[in-house]
Amino acid sequence: MATWTETLHAHTGSEPPLALFLCRNNAAVSIMAEALLRHLAQGLVRAASAGDTAAASVNPYALECLAAHRIPTDQLFCKPWGVFFGYYRPPVRMLITLCNPDIYAARAHWDHEAIRTVKTHWPTADPEVTIGREIELRPAFEELLVTLEARIRQLLALRLDRLSDQELSRELARISDVQGDLG
Repeated sequence: MATWTETLHAHTGSEPPLALFLCRNNAAVSIMAEALLRHLAQGLVRAASAGDTAAASVNPYALECLAAHRIPTDQLFCKPWGVFFGYYRPPVRMLITLCNPDIYAARAHWDHEAIRTVKTHWPTADPEVTIGREIELRPAFEELLVTLEARIRQLLALRLDRLSDQELSRELARISDVQGDLG
């Protein structure tokens, strides 16, 4: 549990905004988004991820893909989204659902007057459902990484401190159409 001082700072906006990525089991897609945002944001935006359930461990292909691109993986672990509920939790500025989580259940926890969270969905292919041998799985994770990186770079180009909730919502929806190019 956070100390009173940590909670106070979180609620006064002295910390960078927090982006929370959600997917079904927090083993690959949302984990990769968290790692990418943390790596690219350089502290300008905080990143977290969770799932409606938590897998036992992070998908090894996700970790290999991130490591191959020199993206740190040491702080990554699977967690349920319930760890972000409650008053003493950090305020979530952006809630971004990926793949096919139970969006309605996720949003129900953040659809309150007292919580100023901008919510969006970025349709994203889930490489964990790719059926095949390792030679078919690895490209699916690479393609996911490229798409997430393109979207996250667009997110980081926004002037988050100057956007209203409505403007941020429109921009995040626009970003959902951005696809990466393996070119």
